[in-house]
Amino acid sequence: MLLSVVIVTYNSESTIQSCLEALFESTKFIKKEIFVVDNNSKDSTQKIISEHFPKVTFTQNSQNLGFGKANNLVLKQTTGEFVLILNPDAIVNQNALDFLLSNIKKNDKFGFVTPRLTLSDGKIDPACKRSFPTPETSFYRLFFLHKLFPKNPKFTAYNLSTFPEKDNFLVDAISGAFMLCRKSLLEEIGYFDEDFFMYGEDLDFCLRAKKAGFENAYFGEVQITHLKSVSSKNLTNFKALLEFYKAMLIFFNKHFAQKYSLGIGFIVYIGIIVSFLIKLILTPFRARNYARTIKSI
Repeated sequence: MLLSVVIVTYNSESTIQSCLEALFESTKFIKKEIFVVDNNSKDSTQKIISEHFPKVTFTQNSQNLGFGKANNLVLKQTTGEFVLILNPDAIVNQNALDFLLSNIKKNDKFGFVTPRLTLSDGKIDPACKRSFPTPETSFYRLFFLHKLFPKNPKFTAYNLSTFPEKDNFLVDAISGAFMLCRKSLLEEIGYFDEDFFMYGEDLDFCLRAKKAGFENAYFGEVQITHLKSVSSKNLTNFKALLEFYKAMLIFFNKHFAQKYSLGIGFIVYIGIIVSFLIKLILTPFRARNYARTIKSI
């Protein structure tokens, strides 16, 4: 068995060495190929990889292509039976990886699988087990009903927060920080949708897998660490926020717009725009970053 690992970096000097050290240690008994695609980092990411990890196949982009497009550059070149899409701020361990590979081998109906992702403070990363953001689940989340009624499974359906964290169960979607699948799955459903720049592409991937008849699985029995937001915070706050809400619109237009009436669609668009404006007002930005980002759009 050959495992192909693909990591996209962008100004990831603070985590990439720890990420790759843990990855090599976790896969020391596994035949593997490891690819790192860098989105034109301005820090020492490339230097760290070239000096410490000569066995990594490294690709340097001349501009930031976004998460999906950068992944696609090498996903099509991978030759492993299994593919792991990994964030540069994810710290894997052998126990979790062996457990997941063992389980995905047993069930050819699995699409994407993930372990429990925990943040640096030990709390779960809620994005690792999700329902799809339908208009209904999105409404509950955008208007904070999941916060007001944290024990209500209907209002908390998006992040499945009433489900036991350490259990194993099927989910709609997992996080792009760790996505393990068969290469044959990608060949069947296609690769990342490059319309998404850095958010939403994992949800789109998972929905396409389910539409093709596969099941996405969360294995809370095993855990890895996700130093979340390291990649996104390397963009300006405004740029990251803008891409997040653009992804919402792209996802809705692609998967749900045709299924709902114009009235529901209008409400969804207004809800996304209002939520973006509220977040924009409440989030502090440096004026120069805001101006620079506006010019780049």
